[in-house]
Amino acid sequence: SAKLGISQNRLAVLLYLSTEPERCASPSALAKQCGVSRAAMTGLLDGLEQDEYVERDVHPSDRRALMVKLTSKGQEFLDWIAPQDQYQISELMDSLDEAERKTLTDLITKAVKLFGETALVLE
Repeated sequence: SAKLGISQNRLAVLLYLSTEPERCASPSALAKQCGVSRAAMTGLLDGLEQDEYVERDVHPSDRRALMVKLTSKGQEFLDWIAPQDQYQISELMDSLDEAERKTLTDLITKAVKLFGETALVLE
């Protein structure tokens, strides 16, 4: 088994972004969704940005605010960890309405948090 080497919180950020329209969200929305402080989210985003899984950019209508966007490399990582013979995350999310996406995202986030600091294992 090869360990994926990604923390639960980093994975939760990527999963959440993958469910959002335009694949982006504000850092404060990400912090709230993942149940971490804004300072902790800044650290998570620094690491994800360094790995080129996300990028930060100015909000198009409010230049004082930042938006975090899932990059193609981040989506490729999510696609890689998803079993190839099962649904693709993006296809599933596209088939759900907004309320269903939020419910599923909440459940996935809870499940990821239950793993604690245990790294996911790909078999």
